Amino acid sequence: MIVGGQILTDESRYYLGPQSPLEAMREAPKSYDRACVYNSALGLRYFGHWLHDDCSVREAVAGREPCISLRRPKWPDADVYETAFGHVQDQPEHAVVESLTVYADRAFSRAKAENVRALRRKLRERIAPRKKGQIVFLRRGPSAVARHIVEEEQLIKHLDRAGIRIVDPERGTTETIEELLDAALVISVEGSQAAHAVYCAADRGSMLILQPPDRFYNPGVEWCRMAGLSYGTVIGEAAEGGFRIHSDEVLSMVGRLTQGRAAPVHS
Repeated sequence: MIVGGQILTDESRYYLGPQSPLEAMREAPKSYDRACVYNSALGLRYFGHWLHDDCSVREAVAGREPCISLRRPKWPDADVYETAFGHVQDQPEHAVVESLTVYADRAFSRAKAENVRALRRKLRERIAPRKKGQIVFLRRGPSAVARHIVEEEQLIKHLDRAGIRIVDPERGTTETIEELLDAALVISVEGSQAAHAVYCAADRGSMLILQPPDRFYNPGVEWCRMAGLSYGTVIGEAAEGGFRIHSDEVLSMVGRLTQGRAAPVHS
């Protein structure tokens, strides 16, 4: 039985998401003979893990048996990706399944790399880029957990002056993906919104992550490796109210990542 973010069996209870079982049981249960679930606990909490891990698992199990998803958060861009990937399916709050298989894969492997590349191809079959080969800075959205860059507007002015396109996420449409698709380089602050780059950056493109100094989280290098992308990072320095990123360090790393791949950037 699926109730909210939990799966109950005769022997065990599996906790995957924070959705309330009591609220879910207000609905009449849907009934399935066979089904599979591909959600992970991290994927039901963070957009980046959902887009990276859960969607690649969903691609791997396509066609094996009917797929259903536990109710995921209403992230602004998730519906666009599900439609582009062909992953639209039931998301029951309350369901009874006679035979349920739960798949999970948070490792980095050759098989997962093939899934990621297949999803990159699907995305391009359904959405066209606005401009190929550009360098893009994807800002962190207002609904995300704060990672505050001190004097961010000054940084953005320097990047804009260098010819880097500034993109605001969470528009609720395909606009963000259209702006990012086939970019030579996507720059973003560490966080779930950076997951766009793995699917949107051009073949043999790059991703550059701006890291807060107090939480170095760097799995993007492995995701880029699987997608055939180059990867770089700039670590900020602690400052009152957040952290500071120096534009000269960003532009220096941009030059290193785009050397031989795109037009040079001038400050």
